[in-house]
Amino acid sequence: MYIRLMVESDSQSKPIQRFDTIDLLRGLSVLGVVYLHITTALPVFIADQEFPAWLHFQYGELGGFGVSCFFAISGFLITLTSIHRFGSLAAVVPSVFYRIRFARIAPPLLLLLCILSVLDLAKVVPFPIDPSVSTLPRALFAVLTFQFNYLQAMHGWFPASWGPLWTLSVEEMFYLCFPILCASVLRRRWGMPVFLAVLTGFVAVGPLARRSFFTSNPMWAEHSYLSNMDNIALGCLFGIIAARLLEYRLDRRPAWLRYLALLTLQIVGVMLMVLARGPAFIRSQHLFRIQMTLWKPSIDTDVLGLGTCLVMLGSVLFPSRGWIFTAPLRWVGRYSYEVYLSHEFVIIGLLLLYAKVQKWPISLWAVAMVLVSGVVGYLISRYFSEPMNRLLRGAPLPSQLMTT
Repeated sequence: MYIRLMVESDSQSKPIQRFDTIDLLRGLSVLGVVYLHITTALPVFIADQEFPAWLHFQYGELGGFGVSCFFAISGFLITLTSIHRFGSLAAVVPSVFYRIRFARIAPPLLLLLCILSVLDLAKVVPFPIDPSVSTLPRALFAVLTFQFNYLQAMHGWFPASWGPLWTLSVEEMFYLCFPILCASVLRRRWGMPVFLAVLTGFVAVGPLARRSFFTSNPMWAEHSYLSNMDNIALGCLFGIIAARLLEYRLDRRPAWLRYLALLTLQIVGVMLMVLARGPAFIRSQHLFRIQMTLWKPSIDTDVLGLGTCLVMLGSVLFPSRGWIFTAPLRWVGRYSYEVYLSHEFVIIGLLLLYAKVQKWPISLWAVAMVLVSGVVGYLISRYFSEPMNRLLRGAPLPSQLMTT
C-alpha cells in the first residue's frame, strides 16, 4: 500500500523546476559527443577528402567532455529529484525509484535495440555486428543486463550505432545500487557518514581505475564501471549539498550577495572545466602544462566533474533565466538523451547520402548532422519517449491534461 501511494503521489506531484544552466550544460555535452562522432566518422566514410581545419578541432577533448559532464549531471539531478520526490534519500523506495527510472530510460532504449536488431538481421551495411566480436543475442543480453561496456572492451568495437550504449551500462549499474544503498544505510544512526564515505570512495577510486596498472586493456580502463562512476558519485554529493543549502532559503538573502555567490560558483566552475579540457584556441603553454599534469594521474576527469557540479550548484541555489543566444543549446539539452541514442543514425545516413550526391562542402553536411540530430531527438522525445514515460508512471498524458 505504501509503495502504491508513493507512485500515485509521484505521478501527481509538482515536478522539480528546470534550470536553464543545467540544460545548457546538457546541450553542450551531447553536442560534444555528436561532434566527436562526426569527426571520427568522416574519414571512414569519405576517403581522400580534405576537411576544413575546424572539423578537427579538439574532437577528443570535446567527446570526453560530453561523457564526463553527462555523468556528473546525471548524479546531481537524480539525487536532487529523489530528495524532492521522497522527502529525503532515507525515504527512497527502491521499487518506486526503479519504476520511474525504467519509465524514463527504457522506451527509447528498447526502440533503439529493436531498430538495431532489424538492421543487423537484414544485414544493412554498416550496422551488422562483426561475428568475431559478438552475436546479436549476446549483445542484446549485455545491454539489458548493464554489461555492454565489458563486452565491447573485451571483444572489440561494435558498429558505431551501438557505441552510446556503453555509458548506459555504467550509469544504470550505479542506479541499480543507489536506492538500495539509500534505503539500507541512511535509515541507520550513522547512515549519512557511511553513505558519504561510499560516494567519496567512488570519487577517489575513479582516477586509479583509469591508470594502466588497473588493467592492461586500455578500453576497459576508460569504459569500466569504477573509472566512470566517480563523476556520478561527485554529482550525487553535490546534489546532497544543494538540497541542504536550499533549506536555508537563500532567496531571502540580499540580491547583491546572491549575485556574488552565483558569479563566484560559475566562474570557478567554468575555470575548472577549461583547466581540465580547455579548447586549443584558448590554451596557453602554461595551461597546457597544467592539463598534462592533471592528465598523468587521470584526475582531469574529476576536475571537469567538479567544475560542472559547481556550475550546477550555482544554478540551483540562485536560479536565473538563460541568455537568449544560449536558447538553441538549452533546447537540445532538454532532449539530450534521445539525441545521444539516435545521433549515430543521422551521421551515418547523411554521410551515405553525401557519398551519393557529392554536392556542397562537407562542412555544411557536418552542420546538417548536428541540426538534424537535434530535430530527431526532439521528435523521438515529443511523440514517443515522453508519452511512454508518462504512461508507464501512471501520469496523465498532455492531451488528457488539456481536456481536464
